[in-house]
Amino acid sequence: MTIMDHDFSSGAILWHCTEGKDRCGLVTALVLEMLGVDRADIMADYLKTNDVNLPKAIKIKEQLAQSRGEAFAESVYQAFIADSTYLESAWGAMGDNYLDKIGLKEEDIRVFRAKVLCGGLDR
Repeated sequence: MTIMDHDFSSGAILWHCTEGKDRCGLVTALVLEMLGVDRADIMADYLKTNDVNLPKAIKIKEQLAQSRGEAFAESVYQAFIADSTYLESAWGAMGDNYLDKIGLKEEDIRVFRAKVLCGGLDR
């Protein structure tokens, strides 16, 4: 993983996508879990996407409801918001040992945690 291989002593790493809830939301959840963050805190972070997306989604939904109908407007609205069921479904589909399934070993995770949580310094 590029994120895990990054030299954090040279600066931060940035990843992004259009709304921050799908590709980036899932990658962020995986990274936070590797760092030992509790899933409740990961979910709270994931849902913060709605702080930005919800007002935009509501406005678009209202506009589309008038021109394209309620059903279409609702489907577009759902595409803009982060919903806890999305992340819960991903966790459920991956299972409990998903990090091992994708080839990450405990040693890789330990080294990554040390680099990120300790600023990349040997402490």
